[in-house]
Amino acid sequence: MRARSAVLIVFLGIWAMSPSRAEAQWLRTGRIEGGKIHALARAGQSVFAATDEGVFVSSDGGATWTPAGSGLPDKVVVRAFAGTEAGLFAGTNAGVFVSGDRGQTWRAANAGFAAKTNVSALAVSGMGLFAGTTAGKVYFSGNGGRSWKASDSGLPKGSPVNCLAACGTYLFAGTDRGLFRSGDGGRRWTEAGKGLPKEDKAARCVAASGTKLFAVVGSEAGRVFLSTDNGASWKDANSGLNTGMFPGETAVLCLAVNGSDLFAGAQAGRDFLITKEKMDWVNFGGGVFLSTDGGENWIAVKSGLPDGTTVTGLLANGTDLLAAADSGAIWRWPYSDDAGEKWHNLGIGRLLAGRADEAVSDLARAVRINARDAEAWYYLGEANMRQEQFDSAIGAFKQATELKPDHFDAWVSMGACYGNTHRVSDAIACFEQAVKLKQDSGDAWADLGFGYLQAGRPGDATAALKKAAELRPHDFEVRLWLGQSFGMAGRFVEAITVFQKATELKPDDFRGWLLLGRSFQLAGRNDDAIGAYQKTVKLKDDDGEGWFGLGYCYRRGGRLEDSIAAYKKAVQFLPDNVIAWNNLGDAYMEASRVDEGIAATQKAIELDPKSAVARCTLGECYHKAGRVDEAITSFREAVKIKPDYDFALFNLGDCYREEGKAAEAVAAYEQAVKANPSRAEAWYGLGFCYEKTGRAKDAEDAFEKARKLKPELFKK
Repeated sequence: MRARSAVLIVFLGIWAMSPSRAEAQWLRTGRIEGGKIHALARAGQSVFAATDEGVFVSSDGGATWTPAGSGLPDKVVVRAFAGTEAGLFAGTNAGVFVSGDRGQTWRAANAGFAAKTNVSALAVSGMGLFAGTTAGKVYFSGNGGRSWKASDSGLPKGSPVNCLAACGTYLFAGTDRGLFRSGDGGRRWTEAGKGLPKEDKAARCVAASGTKLFAVVGSEAGRVFLSTDNGASWKDANSGLNTGMFPGETAVLCLAVNGSDLFAGAQAGRDFLITKEKMDWVNFGGGVFLSTDGGENWIAVKSGLPDGTTVTGLLANGTDLLAAADSGAIWRWPYSDDAGEKWHNLGIGRLLAGRADEAVSDLARAVRINARDAEAWYYLGEANMRQEQFDSAIGAFKQATELKPDHFDAWVSMGACYGNTHRVSDAIACFEQAVKLKQDSGDAWADLGFGYLQAGRPGDATAALKKAAELRPHDFEVRLWLGQSFGMAGRFVEAITVFQKATELKPDDFRGWLLLGRSFQLAGRNDDAIGAYQKTVKLKDDDGEGWFGLGYCYRRGGRLEDSIAAYKKAVQFLPDNVIAWNNLGDAYMEASRVDEGIAATQKAIELDPKSAVARCTLGECYHKAGRVDEAITSFREAVKIKPDYDFALFNLGDCYREEGKAAEAVAAYEQAVKANPSRAEAWYGLGFCYEKTGRAKDAEDAFEKARKLKPELFKK
C-alpha cells in the first residue's frame, strides 16, 4: 500500500535590482480651499481653477489663489473652461458664465439652455463654442455665448457628457456610453468606438496634438487610446503608463498637450496596509506621466509628488506644467530650460549619486529638449529601473535602442526589466541582441542563460551558461544556473560536477550544497544526497528545502524516524507546503504512527483541498489503522479529483476486496490497470477478484500479467 513521497523542486535565481529614493523636482506652489479641482486654464498672466466651490484665480503662477470676481453664484460647482475672443467661459452646475475681464466679473450666458442646465464640458472649434451637459445634451453657440441651440442628434439620451474636444474638422464628445464624433459641426453624432473597449467604455477626457487624438476611456479613470485618423479607429497607448501598485495598472484622469509633449494625470489607489508597526489606510500610485513620442511610450515624472497623489487637472504652457491634486494642492514642474546637455549631465550625476528620483526629472527634461539623445534615454531608463518602475524604464530603453541599435547596455538593462516583470520571451530577445553585440560579455551570456532557464529551454540555457562559465570561471551564481540547466535536462551527472565546483568556490553558501543534494538525489545516490543536505542545514538551519530533501532521502534509505524528524523541521520552516505535510504523514504511516500520520495529511488537505496525493495518503493511514470505510472515502475523493490516479484506484480496489465487495473491487482495479498497465499489484488483486467471481480465464490472464511485471508477488 506504500505511496511514493512527492518531490519538492528547487529553483534558484532572480534578476535583482537595488531601488533608491531621493528628493525631487516637483514644487508645491499653493493650495486652493475650494473642494475638488476639476480643470485649470490660463488667460493672459492669470491661471484659473474650476472647483466645487467656484472659480479661483492666481496671478503669481499658482502660488496664491483667491475666489474669482463677482457675478458667479455662491458655491457654484465649476467643471470646465474654454477661452475665445469673447472671454473666458466657465461651465457650471448653473449653466455657462463668461468673463471678459480675466475673471474680475462674470455674467450668465444661458440663453437657449433648459432650466437648471448643468454644464460639464466646453470646447471651442472654428465654428464657435460647444457645451456638454450632465443630462446628455450638447449645445452650440455661434455668437460668443449670447444664445445656444441643441446640437445632439445621435448622442445617447441621458448619458452625461464628460468632455468635448475639437480636432481638425471633427468634434468629439465623451459620454458615459462611449466616445462620439461629429463631422458636421455637431448636427449629427456617431459612435467612434473601433478599437475602444466594448464594455466599460465611458470616455473621460479627449485631447488633440497635431494630427493625433488621445482619449481616456474607463468608468472612473481609464486607459489612454490613440487615433491618427480623426477618431475612425483607435489603439492602446499605455506602454510605461503604470499608474498603480501593479505592473500595467492604468488609471488616467486628465491629459494636457504642450507642443509635442503629452502629459497624463493619474488617479491614486487606496488600500489598508498592515505592518509590524501599524495598521492604516495608505494611498499609492497616481502622479504625472510624460510621452514625448505621441503616446507610444510613457515615463513617470512623479519626482517630488507625494506617493498616492491623484492628479485631477493639468495645465501646460510651454514654460512649466501645473498639476492640481484632489487635495486642493497645486504643484509646478518647470521644464522650459533649453540646455538639454545640462539636464543630461545633471541627471547622470544624480543617478550615480543614488538620487534616482531627481535623475528621472532631469533626464526627462533632457529628452524633451532633445528627443534624439540616446544616452539620455538610456540613463532615464536606468533611473526608472532603480526605482523598480520597470514599465517606464522599458519605454526609455526602447527609445535608446531605436536611436542607437548597438547600445549594448540598453539591451541588457531592458532585458532585466522584462525579466523582473515576468515577460521572459521579451527578456530573452534583448539578451540575444546583447550577446550579438558583445560576445565576450559573461554578464550578458549569464542573463541569457537564466532567461532560457525561466522559459524551460534547458538545452539553450546550458549552451549560454557554459559560455558564461568560460568567461567567468569563478562566478558562483553562473555555476548554480548552469547546474540547474543540466538538471532540468535530466543530465544529473554533469549537474553534480558543476555543483561540486560551486561548493568549492563558496563552501559556506548553503545554496550550492542544496542543489548538489538535489542532484545526488535525482541521480539515485542517496547517501551522497544525505551528506549534501546535512551540510545545507548545518549552514542554514532554517532552510526548509534542505530539511525536506533530508526527509525524502532518509525515507528512501529506510530511516523512518530520521525522516520524520527532518520533515517536522521542514514543515516548521515551510508551514504552507502541502507536499512537506503529505510526506510527513506518509512517513508517520510507514512508521506505524498512524494517528500522527492522519493529523499531518489532514493538514495537507486543509492547505489544499484539491490535493489528490494528500487524499490518497490519508486513505493509506486510515487503511493501516483499520478504518476501512474512511479509507474508501478518502481514496474515492482522490479519484474524484484525479480520475486516472492509478495508485489511489489500486488502493481503493484493495479496500473493497478486504470488505468482500468483489464487484466494486473489480471496477477499481480495472480502472487502475487502464490508467497504468504496469501496476503489477493491481493486476494481482484483479486476479483474485476474478477468481472469486468465477472468471477463471480472466483471473489467469491477470495473474500472468502480474507475474511478468513483478514475480516476487508470487513468492509470498
